Amino acid sequence: MQWFRQDKAVLMPLLLTLVLCSYLTPGSMAHEIADEAKEIVASWTADAAASAVENPINASRRSVNRGKRVFAQRCAVCHGAEGAGDGPASKSLSPKPANLTTHEFQQQSDGGLYWKISEGRVTMPAWKAILDEDERWNVVNYLRSFVSN
Repeated sequence: MQWFRQDKAVLMPLLLTLVLCSYLTPGSMAHEIADEAKEIVASWTADAAASAVENPINASRRSVNRGKRVFAQRCAVCHGAEGAGDGPASKSLSPKPANLTTHEFQQQSDGGLYWKISEGRVTMPAWKAILDEDERWNVVNYLRSFVSN
């Protein structure tokens, strides 16, 4: 046991290095979990019923401005002020927040976007418990103002 005390300074860093290496290797569980999370987000689509729901709020200047205020208070921290998925909190999130300015994002129906905002997934909260229906529809109207890349 005395030899362990003497070599503890050498053995502990070596053991820690071995554990970290096994955790970070390509076949490790950490990489499998990260890949699974990316796949979940990439395949996140609203079902046909949710996608078919029509937006009951006209995309007026008033609605868009209301949506912009909600977005700035609730969404920009992750999605960024311009919706590019680069908000300050995005650095610590896995998977990263969606870029709301892409063609693929903008091709989704209003009902599909409303459903995603309402239900949330992975690191995105379910806003239905926090925002009322009009606020969520106003956010959808505001999201339409982002320029597609």
